[in-house]
Amino acid sequence: MKKNFVIVGAHWQSDVDASRVAASIAYCALHGSAEFREQMAKAQAEYLHKTGHESSINEVVAPTVPANGQAYRLDGVMATQDTHGIIIQNGKKILKN
Repeated sequence: MKKNFVIVGAHWQSDVDASRVAASIAYCALHGSAEFREQMAKAQAEYLHKTGHESSINEVVAPTVPANGQAYRLDGVMATQDTHGIIIQNGKKILKN
């Protein structure tokens, strides 16, 4: 984990680290909800429509919960043996060094 996010000294490094962990847990919880993913897809489609980028709608990809035992990074991309950091496997968050 990078240790260079304390720029002006407004927070301790431990505050930044704890916030990253809390945010990743919230991200996993939200993207584990089918209702959230459905609403996010609707919001993305509406945004693309209102900004005139409807041709990009097919490019919108919402992360899904892996049900096949594969490991995925937090952004929904399948993890490889070389992937480090937080991954999701079988609905559980794992730190891979």
